[in-house]
Amino acid sequence: VGKGTLYRRFANKGAVCLSLLDENLRRHEQEMLALLQALAADNAPYLARLEQFLGQVAAFTDQHMALLFEAQQTGITPHGAGIDPPYFGFQHMTVSGLLRAAQAAGEIDAALDLEMLIDLLLAPLAPPYFRYLRQKRGYSVERIGAFLGQWVRQLGYARVGAGM
Repeated sequence: VGKGTLYRRFANKGAVCLSLLDENLRRHEQEMLALLQALAADNAPYLARLEQFLGQVAAFTDQHMALLFEAQQTGITPHGAGIDPPYFGFQHMTVSGLLRAAQAAGEIDAALDLEMLIDLLLAPLAPPYFRYLRQKRGYSVERIGAFLGQWVRQLGYARVGAGM
């Protein structure tokens, strides 16, 4: 296929990358929903659900790094054109929902700035930063996922430690 033919259908390289990722993104979202439903059926704490979710997002990001990185570089997201990185769709809504539920259930401090926390939890999973962590810093995907899980668990420990 020539460039001209390709770019009649796609605005840029990022749009091509997202088209290639489309089925994988859908499958990832379905798998995450199934995982979260199973954890909910087991009455897992919201923070435990969040920990599992973030680990899976790290694995997905690692597996599809090249395409996600290119899509973000061109300002395209899976949910339409824009400047937000790819995780701001499904991942952002899921993390937001789990943190809000954890807060409502008393698992984390009610005074936490959830909007900031959501962004900070997802920042290491943004393709450019994730790539930096993997390639320049040499962290494994398991180490990144484990750290995010540890951070989430500590949100709950801080609440318990505060005597609440």
